[in-house]
Amino acid sequence: MEEKKIMVELKHVDKFFGENHVVKDISLPVYQGEFLTILGSSGSGKTTTLRMIGGFDKPNGGEIFVAGYNVAHKEPFERDVNTVFQNYALFPHMTVAENIAYGLRMKHVPKQEIKKRVNEMLELVQLKDFGPRQISELSGGQKQRIAIARAVVNDPKVLLLDEPLGALDLKLRKQMQFELKCLQKKLGITFIYVTHDQEEALSMSDRIAIMHDGCLEQVGTPAEIYERPVSRFVADFIGESNVFAGKIKSLNQGFAEIATPFGTVQSIADKVRETEEVYVSIRPEKVSISSESQGTFSLKGRINEQIYRGATIRFVLSIPGMEKEFKADMPSNGLLFTTGDDVYIHWAPQDAFLIREKLIGDRDTDVVALQGEHTKAVFKELSIGEKSI
Repeated sequence: MEEKKIMVELKHVDKFFGENHVVKDISLPVYQGEFLTILGSSGSGKTTTLRMIGGFDKPNGGEIFVAGYNVAHKEPFERDVNTVFQNYALFPHMTVAENIAYGLRMKHVPKQEIKKRVNEMLELVQLKDFGPRQISELSGGQKQRIAIARAVVNDPKVLLLDEPLGALDLKLRKQMQFELKCLQKKLGITFIYVTHDQEEALSMSDRIAIMHDGCLEQVGTPAEIYERPVSRFVADFIGESNVFAGKIKSLNQGFAEIATPFGTVQSIADKVRETEEVYVSIRPEKVSISSESQGTFSLKGRINEQIYRGATIRFVLSIPGMEKEFKADMPSNGLLFTTGDDVYIHWAPQDAFLIREKLIGDRDTDVVALQGEHTKAVFKELSIGEKSI
């Protein structure tokens, strides 16, 4: 199998603003031709990381490589990188064609070559006849396409995109997500994309790097991130998940029985030990509810609320012994229940996953300290001994 070529690499990168440590020892390879999304909430350090790759902020420690060269302390124009911003950053006094041509003119590219490449870019972003127009005559989606065309006309090795679709309405945003992904495949350029939108990241990316509090929580494909999150934060942040504490009761052929205060449940088991304290996570769409007990285990619950969502109905349930409400999504054309019904809750063991107590991303952090006194109390209740479940 051919080894992937690394186009951008961050090695132990740190960034401080005063005493605020906003990016903490980040190490991350980005491969040639890859669409990598840096995903995180406000204040997670994602935009600062992108700005350091682009040269707009300088790291306080570590190294940043682009195409094999250490560019950590080089200026933006000294890097083979271009950036697309959320606010477009187009020149209002220039026409569409002049905006796209600006970088080529700064490089003293011959006029005929400029005209040829500008026309190619306009065709690529499906705005073939828009060259003479003023920027003020364009819609938001058209402005974003021109901003992208201006960024890629110089044929950079890496394109950085800082929430470029954030100012668009929902329908146009969805359309531009598809177009942007197709454009990246056509160009073959490495894209590093920053967003706080989980659905956007899942639908567009080859890999996702999730940041939280300045650290990398998890890096993986969209399927890996969604199906096998490595921390409670990732499980809660990506999509929705029912997460609760338990203790491994037994292991058998890759599956685990987990004791909880409200009953024994089952899950796929990976790198866990008997008696280990874990979190169990199960997505609402993987949960089934029925009027009778089914399978090898079932939990008893009561329907508190049901929400019609088109193809599915969201059932919000209470389970005796569980503090949080439990969520289940069922087809709207299936067996329906009524608020107040007592039901049984179950799932296929392979659809649930375990989050280990000590595993938070790549950091050896005690999750009990992060989750507070309630988690300590739950784990104490599950402890092995005279009071064991």
